[in-house]
Amino acid sequence: AGGISFEHVVPKDENAGGGSGSDWSGLWHWAEVDTFIEGDRIATVYGVGPGNIYCASRGQERYSDGWTLYPEGVVVNYNGTSWSRPLYNINATAWDLDLWASSPTNIYLADGRLRHFDGFSWNDCGINAEVVFGLGETEVFAASLVDTGAVYLYDGTGWTELTRLAGTEHFEAIYALPGPFVLVAREHSVAMWDGTAWTEKQFLFYEYIKDVWASSPEDVYVVGNGYPDPRVWHFDGSAWSQMTVPDVGSFNAVWGSSSTDIYACGRQGSMIRYNGSTWDEMKMDTYKSFWDIWGSGPGDVYAVGDDEKVMHFDGTDWRSILKESPDKPGFIWAESADRFAVSSGVDGGTLYLYDKGEWTEHYITGDRYTFLRSIAGTSLE
Repeated sequence: AGGISFEHVVPKDENAGGGSGSDWSGLWHWAEVDTFIEGDRIATVYGVGPGNIYCASRGQERYSDGWTLYPEGVVVNYNGTSWSRPLYNINATAWDLDLWASSPTNIYLADGRLRHFDGFSWNDCGINAEVVFGLGETEVFAASLVDTGAVYLYDGTGWTELTRLAGTEHFEAIYALPGPFVLVAREHSVAMWDGTAWTEKQFLFYEYIKDVWASSPEDVYVVGNGYPDPRVWHFDGSAWSQMTVPDVGSFNAVWGSSSTDIYACGRQGSMIRYNGSTWDEMKMDTYKSFWDIWGSGPGDVYAVGDDEKVMHFDGTDWRSILKESPDKPGFIWAESADRFAVSSGVDGGTLYLYDKGEWTEHYITGDRYTFLRSIAGTSLE
């Protein structure tokens, strides 16, 4: 997606020569504050430990009637301090992306095909895949609708077909526990494998499944929406039930560190957390939609989404670790040359404050579909 430079007027050195009267040309000049790139959806995140995560993104642009998602993208690494240059240039054939990694030398990317990184180079695994997950270097699962609903297992030597799930539903996620216990989420169903037999739960035609996570075969969580309401379902090993959740945007992803510490995130910056008894909303100070979430523990959680948004939770607070500036400026009001407010030209409910070199993002509470039309004030305080 293309970028635009956002500039503002700053005074020159007060000792520099300047004009007189109405001639200010010698006193001011234009200085670039930042270059904003609109688009780039970070679709998936997975890590191999605290401060070592991998993200895969796709190019994206917004038009008046919605978003256009492009095949081109990249895989990058975050080491807890800085972001790497692209580790891989994606040209996806699937709508979404999926990542799984057990170490920096064992990374899988599902972008329509399944690809593996051994620390030196990327190689095609020889199968189609839209989703991937593993339990170790010799136990990796993948699935593809293109291959007529095939679910695959890698045992360290080669890929074998476990089953073919009937129907034409798109694969949304795959998750596994030792045993094995495998969960395959599709648009309106979740299939489960206990190592011997497959069973499948069908949801209603207006209920859309997006992701699945489990702490055990008797504690399974599925997230999505029941158009237009958010949905979280729970499986206790024998029966499914719909859980009570805050009325926020629909969910795209779920992850937990334990049965009493589970996170679900999705549209318009929605984030909720489960403590073992109730789901509570977490305030994110962002309007960007989240597409995936992963953590190494309750004090190290990452949520990724639209416009290269990456948020990190340290057990107390969420903060942006990649981009805090607006992707496309809208309206602006300035207190001074180095302190001002800018509305987003992409997501209308977001306001950005620039204070002497530092950006902060603020979600304007109220109606999530409110668009800012003007900005005025007396101070940023």
